[in-house]
Amino acid sequence: MFRFPPSRILSPVDFSKPSLAGLELAVALARRFRASLDLLYVQEIPLSLLGMGDGEALGASALVRQMGEFRRWRLDMLRQAASGLPEKRVQVHSATGGVPEEVVSLARRRRDGLIVMGTHGYAGAGRLLAGSVTESVVHRCEVPVLATRGVLRGALCRRVLVPCNLEPYADEALRYALELARAFGARVTALYVAAPEPRTSRALLQEHLRRVLPRGAAAVEAVAAVGDPRTVVPEQAERGDFDLVVLSAHRKPIFRSLALGSTAENVLRHCPVPVLAVPSAVVGGRAAA
Repeated sequence: MFRFPPSRILSPVDFSKPSLAGLELAVALARRFRASLDLLYVQEIPLSLLGMGDGEALGASALVRQMGEFRRWRLDMLRQAASGLPEKRVQVHSATGGVPEEVVSLARRRRDGLIVMGTHGYAGAGRLLAGSVTESVVHRCEVPVLATRGVLRGALCRRVLVPCNLEPYADEALRYALELARAFGARVTALYVAAPEPRTSRALLQEHLRRVLPRGAAAVEAVAAVGDPRTVVPEQAERGDFDLVVLSAHRKPIFRSLALGSTAENVLRHCPVPVLAVPSAVVGGRAAA
């Protein structure tokens, strides 16, 4: 089971509006839980530096120098953003390369317990062109990832929605949500989306909760809906005025790689509220129960 609250939080920042929202949330959570904070800026290599000949070395040298100055400026901005935290609890890192790879690598080295990042929520043509850094991080990462387009109200959380499909791999997200809700004094609603008649589905969900919830756990509201969970979950999150969605990032083995389940992918792209993706365990190429 993943530890909550985390003792160390990682926030990658590219200074886009969504990433600055993620930075603000990461700082607020680190302050609230007295956690250490790792801030990461990844600088991409300009295409103009690739394939340069000897005759262009002078221009390349000037560009590299400017990149170094720009990186130092960005790192100073990160330090300023976290200036309200004790200096010994903040580490600022820089890297050059692919953002998802650098995020996952740093999280492993620093043993971060939570990654907080802004997401653009690209979909359609925009996603095909820009890709989804957040989905890629969730796909690779072995710790929970909190993705946001905005900021939790003062890092407060009143209502948490947990999609629950009655499969064992999803129970880790439910347990994590309960720990989070306890820390915030929030209410948890479990949502089961299925084809049967809603009343029967709700009874199935209530029975599942009775089996998997630890003794003494806070009460969890059981809600059932009919439809496609890829669209129902974002709709329920907005309609129910939830502050956060916590779901299982169920990683499915496909050949030699892992792919996220389609529900997790769609909720990450389209959910109007922050989404906390809790990875399911994968053992020997198969998702662990």
